[in-house]
Amino acid sequence: MIGGRAETFVKLILQTEVQGKFLFDAVNLGEKWPTLDLYVELRRGNYAKAFCVVQVKATERKLDNQGRLRCAVSKADIKRLAEFHAPCYIIGVEMHDMRFSLLKWMLGFWIGQVIAISGLLIAIANGAFH
Repeated sequence: MIGGRAETFVKLILQTEVQGKFLFDAVNLGEKWPTLDLYVELRRGNYAKAFCVVQVKATERKLDNQGRLRCAVSKADIKRLAEFHAPCYIIGVEMHDMRFSLLKWMLGFWIGQVIAISGLLIAIANGAFH
């Protein structure tokens, strides 16, 4: 039950309008995916999509003294995420205060994808491929 609420919360946060635009589309993957909870795409018109997959971890425990979220991630989940050939993120949600924090997993790769696709879109818009 707590996991489902956390997934819904993260999906709502990701699909929030920012400066008049929706930045992400998020889709629940359901229980058939043991490690992955959400598929998230960066919204960029009709061009190639930048995407990542997300595992949501929920806890009702409060933050520790250093302000860190106390959420366990199993070695099996880490191994499955490492074997997945896409940018993967683990998002921890503190259900007590409805805070969330993002733990990066292959963040550089995902940022690189976004930059590469953005550069390609700019080149196409400027007529570089006539």
